[in-house]
Amino acid sequence: MHSGGIPKELRKEDFEFLDLNAKAYLIYGTEDEFITEERAKTERDKANALFKDKLVINSFEGVHEVNIQLLKVISKDF
Repeated sequence: MHSGGIPKELRKEDFEFLDLNAKAYLIYGTEDEFITEERAKTERDKANALFKDKLVINSFEGVHEVNIQLLKVISKDF
């Protein structure tokens, strides 16, 4: 998930098909005008509940924008 909210209807069971080594990324800018600290915590908590040890959280200095550099770094995991 990049700079957005995790849909409320998603459940842990929806991701049981993922490979044991799969990773789930939560990415957001620290200056994103749509993500308050409270909202960031809520999204981190939801992501942790859904993905547990598969979750990788990346925040970057920036606003509500796609961070191409970070996506390039993450893509090397695939």
